Amino acid sequence: MVDLTAKKSNFISRSVQHAVTTLSNIEELRKMRREATVLGYGTILMDADFAGDNDHLTKANLVDAFRTIDAIIALLEAHSNAHYGNLYKLKR
Repeated sequence: MVDLTAKKSNFISRSVQHAVTTLSNIEELRKMRREATVLGYGTILMDADFAGDNDHLTKANLVDAFRTIDAIIALLEAHSNAHYGNLYKLKR
């Protein structure tokens, strides 16, 4: 017989862990976005800069990813930051 109490508790813990990790990752991506803007990476990065572990990417791929990040952040900031608030409630 499955211990549903432990299973439910584990589900809650995993949900909180992933939500908090997501929030932390979004905050780090915001910092990286600001860094990219300050350093002018939008104009100085070239496809040739994508070498080694990044050789399968192009500047356009990174630009598109940052546009998506901007859209996610805009969603979270909508409605008087209610979405961010929902995530922050899970942090200790």
